[in-house]
Amino acid sequence: MNESLVKKTRQDPRVQSFQIGEIHVLQAIPEKVTNVIVYCHGLGANKEWMARFYEKCYQQQIGIIAFDFPGHGEDQRFFEDFPFQQCLLDLKQVITYAKTIAPVHLFGSSFGGFVILNELLQSPEIESTFLMCPAVNFYSIVKRKLSIAKEEDLQDQDIYLYQKLKLSGSVYRELQEAERNVIQGKISHVTVIHGKEDKTVFYSDVEAFCVQQQIELIPVEQGKHELYDYDEMIVQYLVKSIVSIGS
Repeated sequence: MNESLVKKTRQDPRVQSFQIGEIHVLQAIPEKVTNVIVYCHGLGANKEWMARFYEKCYQQQIGIIAFDFPGHGEDQRFFEDFPFQQCLLDLKQVITYAKTIAPVHLFGSSFGGFVILNELLQSPEIESTFLMCPAVNFYSIVKRKLSIAKEEDLQDQDIYLYQKLKLSGSVYRELQEAERNVIQGKISHVTVIHGKEDKTVFYSDVEAFCVQQQIELIPVEQGKHELYDYDEMIVQYLVKSIVSIGS
């Protein structure tokens, strides 16, 4: 992440830092806000990554609300197991807050996209959703990265994905079910922007998901995971799409 950009964002008086319960939040809400984006970061990232996108949105009266998932950024909560269900609950709570401000749109990256897709299966009444390199098959990605041949191999060991976030056999199966729900469920009003050179979430997997779900896929020919260096293109698309929905 661009540290100078994060520092500039933190010094911007338009950006507010606060908490919703135990959830640490950053938001930039224009005075005449017309829409608001709830941003979900990826695994190992944090809410500060909204720094990449909020300025152009703000200029078009679109607010952004970003928050830290458990164990990320400023979040101080501790869990014995990877808190996937808590991630969902936190997203629901932030969406509820955002709805008091303006119509809500979702924007998620990598693991954040996986959380959003699971949320959409439960609460589809969102204006629109934009996913950047979403981990649509998060369970399979974890399995591949950890070189785990079968679920039974996890029964007697704990694997740490990120800092204090532990993955045990029971949580592993929970993520497996969550992936199955996403793949087999019906998702609508979603646009995916994905890099063809992504080595974390393979483009072919995301392409197959979008074809199966009949949702829009915007390929980025040289793009890698998180799509650094493509911020301008992404935010222009976000703004244009959201403005057109309200017109």
